[in-house]
Amino acid sequence: MDDKLLRRMAEDLKISPYKNEYYFDFECRVIYSAMASWIKAVCMDKSVLAQAEQSDTIEGVSKVHVLNKCKPVLDELLKRFPSTKAWFEIHDKHYKNAVEFIRSSLLSSGELVNVGFDTQIALAKQEQQPLTPVLKRCKGIVLDPNCFYSGIAALAQTAPKEDFQLEQLISAKEWFLEYIKNAWWKPESSDREAVSFFNPYYRSKSNAYSWQDMPPKPVKEIVLFRRIINKYDREYVLYHTIEKKIHRIDPVFKDFREYRRIIMGMRAFADNPVPMTATHFADHTAVSMNVHLPRKEFLLLKTYAWPQRGIMDKLNWNMPHIVWDYLKPYFLSLEMQITEEKHG
Repeated sequence: MDDKLLRRMAEDLKISPYKNEYYFDFECRVIYSAMASWIKAVCMDKSVLAQAEQSDTIEGVSKVHVLNKCKPVLDELLKRFPSTKAWFEIHDKHYKNAVEFIRSSLLSSGELVNVGFDTQIALAKQEQQPLTPVLKRCKGIVLDPNCFYSGIAALAQTAPKEDFQLEQLISAKEWFLEYIKNAWWKPESSDREAVSFFNPYYRSKSNAYSWQDMPPKPVKEIVLFRRIINKYDREYVLYHTIEKKIHRIDPVFKDFREYRRIIMGMRAFADNPVPMTATHFADHTAVSMNVHLPRKEFLLLKTYAWPQRGIMDKLNWNMPHIVWDYLKPYFLSLEMQITEEKHG
């Protein structure tokens, strides 16, 4: 019975098991996308008053309403498929459960929108967004016979469009040069307590091991360092080695993880690009990396791909080949060194 349920959900979502895929991984992918579609459906609920007035106004529903309607569904699915329970465990102080996490991802991706005083959320207006000459996003769609799910997004293949124009992307190196050109530089502060410097020349797959106590060789006369503000937060600062001035990276930029774009640009200039592996199987592409991405590129993965090793996995992703074709230029613009392999 439970197997039939999963297969039915997979049919509705147009998700097929991969060749030689562990059934557990298939279960997780289906339940993950199913919960995204269920949350979107619940956001279409109308109050009794709105139904009586036959109002077309988008009033939305409360986040509590979504949680109350969707968490029992997820709990039941995890009871029916107990091996997947650990996959959906949340290890983040900002979220209490997987429903809150997926709801937040849907908001970040634009599938849901805030209405009212940001206390209500609603399904986004239906929109067809071309992604590539042969792929479009069906935004604001819960289920559609012509759409398939990849991650939390509903997508559809299209006939090739000759007039399609790709988004103009700026490389991390160009972005870094433009950033330091327009940065506000101020006299250096004498406060150097709890400072660590990023070494873009250090050969490591992960940036975590590239921080050190001594200043490294500068890149374009610039050194990046960070210092502890309090036990919960850090400040990221650029130091101009010629002018002897500093530039504090704006907190908003930090929240968008743009300092990671700076790091990737500096590593590229140091002939030490960040590595990524894309393994092409017969029916999908698996992507793995050892670094965390800027928010924009991370949200693309979070929207269009399935996390591989658990709902909180930020480094390993699965997606259809057609989705990889869309995402690859964004990673190339980060100056990542992509190793593509074929398997099966």
